[in-house]
Parts: sequence; C-alpha cells; structure tokens
Amino acid sequence: MQPGSERFMQCLSILNIFFLPYVVTLAKHPAVEQKIRGMKSTSRKVLLFILLAAFTASSMAQTRDDVNRAASKPKDTSAPKKPRYINVDTTKPVPVETKTLVRSVLRLKNIYTNPDALAICRILNPDIYQHDSTLSDHTIILPNLPDPPSEIRRSVKDNFKSELRSNPEVNRIYGLAAIKFDTLANLFSVTEFAPAGEDTGNVYLKIKKFLPPLANLVKQSADNTRRTSQKTVNTLSTEVDALNKMLQESIVRDQVSLEEIHRIYSLMADINILTYLINDRKSKIDSLASANPYPNNNIYLAASYSVPGQQMPAESGDDDPQKFNIYVFRKSILETTGERNPEMDLYTVSYVIPALENDPIYWSTIPKMASTTTASFAPARFKFSIKDNRTAKIYTVTADLFDAEKDPNERWTLMDLINPHPVYRLMFLIP
Repeated sequence: MQPGSERFMQCLSILNIFFLPYVVTLAKHPAVEQKIRGMKSTSRKVLLFILLAAFTASSMAQTRDDVNRAASKPKDTSAPKKPRYINVDTTKPVPVETKTLVRSVLRLKNIYTNPDALAICRILNPDIYQHDSTLSDHTIILPNLPDPPSEIRRSVKDNFKSELRSNPEVNRIYGLAAIKFDTLANLFSVTEFAPAGEDTGNVYLKIKKFLPPLANLVKQSADNTRRTSQKTVNTLSTEVDALNKMLQESIVRDQVSLEEIHRIYSLMADINILTYLINDRKSKIDSLASANPYPNNNIYLAASYSVPGQQMPAESGDDDPQKFNIYVFRKSILETTGERNPEMDLYTVSYVIPALENDPIYWSTIPKMASTTTASFAPARFKFSIKDNRTAKIYTVTADLFDAEKDPNERWTLMDLINPHPVYRLMFLIP
C-alpha cells in the first residue's frame, strides 16, 4: 500500500485532471460571475479559499481571451450578443469600435462611464474620435485623478464598514414603510382622481397599473433585507416614505396634479431599481424602466459626445453601496489649455433622489470640497448639485450609480473576490 501522503497526492492529481477544467469553465460563465459578484463578503472568502486551493494544485495555465472570444461562441446559429466592453489586449491589437475602446479603458481604470467622463475623453483625445474604429492597443489619454487626502479616505473606509452591515432597526423601519405602501398603493390604484391636465405619456394610467405589483416587490425586498447593507435599505426607505406621503396626500385631496404624477412615477422607477437588486435580481418592471419619466431640463451636456443612460441594470447589480472619489473639471480649461488636472477644493457637491429635489430636507452635502473628495452611494439614481464657491453658480446633473460596478461580460480575476468594493472615480465636467 502506498503511504498516505502519496495516495493523497495521487487522488488530488486525478481530481485535478478530471474536474479542474470544468471548474475553470464554470467560473468563466457570465451567469456564475454575476452570482459571485452578488455574494456577501463571508461567502466570497470561502469561495476564494476553494479557488486558491484548486489553482494551487493545478499546473494548468489559463490562456488569455482575445477581444472577440472566438473560442466561446455559442453552438446555435443565432447572432452573439455584442459586448458593451472589451478586454483590451495590447499583445494582439485588433480593430475595435472607438466608443467601445474608450468605455473599456475607463472601466479598467474604475472610472464611472457617465457622459461627462466620455466628454472629457473626447476633449483629450481629439484624434481618435475622428474615426469610428481604431486598434485595441491605441493609447487613450486620461485626466489626472489624484487620491483624496488620507484622512478623508480613512474616514470613508471606516464608515463604509458599518454601512455594509445589515441593521435590524433600519430593516424594521423599512418593513413598516413597506406595509403602509402596500395599503396606499392599492387605495390609489382604485381611486378615480380629478383630471390632472394633459398627460401625453399616459403616466397616470401606468402608475395605477404598476403600483400594486411594485408594492409586492417592496414587500418581498423587506423580507430579504437581513443580508442587505443598511446604506441601501436607508436609501430605499427614504424613497418609499416619500412616495407614501405623496400617495396619501393625493388620496385625501382626491386629486393629483400633473407635476405630482411625474414625481410619483419617478419614485416608482427609483424604488424599482433597488428592489430589483435586493430581490436576488430576479424581478423588475420593464415598463417602468423603459423611459425616463421625470426629465430634467437642467442636465447639461458639456460636449457633443455622450451615450444614452440606462434606466435599469441590464444584467447584474450588487445591492451593496459603492465608494466614489469625485472630481470636477472645467470644459473651457480642458479645451484651451489641455490641462488634465481637476480644479482643487473649489466645489461643494450635494446630492438627492431626483424626484425629491424640491424639498431641502432630502439633500445631502459632502463636507469636503471637490476636487477631490470621497463619498459612498447606494446603487441608485441621484441628482448632483455642484456649486462653484467662487461665483456661487450651481450646475446640476443626474447620474445612475447602479451601473458603476464591473460589467458581467468582463473577465473576472481573484482580485475581484479579494477586493469586492473598489473605489470608483466619478468625474463631472462643467462649462
């Protein structure tokens, strides 16, 4: 009989030969990657230990995927889904769409791909935007993004640890709001209100149709908050409480104005985003996510190039909050001097849920002026106010921060398991 240690190594080798390729293949599947991303920290650590053990026992080397991922084509003849991002492979430069390359580089640098970030890239890279496509090894010039002061980073890091934890009292308060919302939603849906003006988008009918189903989603999410961060639950509670107040006032008055209709619809869309993430990412109301019900005429487009913002996470979404370093650039300076540094310590940044912007009590202000400052946000939609403290002029823009995390089509690494909450860079471009 062989010694115990030799037999163990022989069994390990057999398991490695037969099963490790399947483990590697399974780990690369987008759906599995998405599930890994949704795990809480304890589950990630366990999975990380298993993966490390498996890969340590292996002598196999995983080859790097090329941009087109030719080896992973589906067996059927249907057209493959076009990836939103690519893995930039400079060892095998291939032609890629310019917009896709820029967005991929931003993602790799943990820069949130909002229209302002894309506008900054357009200003700093005028040559590349003259062509629809370029090579994947093209060097993209990015702005300088200094880190905030160490004391700011430490403070945000310490607060973030508590924000990630579930809080029974916060969950209880949200549960009560969910029960009240269920009652008010059903009352509103069966009440016939006085004419509210010209409702060209039939928003009123959509509200009455989707309020009860949304109330059911809210109740489901209230049952699933034991593993949800208190930051996210607090944000959702704020949205549900505000919507309850609007519904109750409308029911008492037996009328609802056109402005109130759009605010109610906007809150419904915001609530649907977070409940969609909390409910194991299985439920959503497509009709609420198909269009922006509360257009903001003050949103500025600082450059001619931008992309349509998503109203809902397309494939994935973690209900954990995310940390952001915030930077403010001035378009006129970028265009005239090519200065790549943000303006420092000049801007006061505040934020609010878009539908609640007219009520000062819902606004939050970041204490440290930008650039650069750091804050954490739930994966939700926020309207930002950027005040220039030299002129007192205020600029506003809405950002969908639920789309900030890594795309499921991107390649995942062990570092994504070790550091599941990296700091993202949020850039604003003012005129």
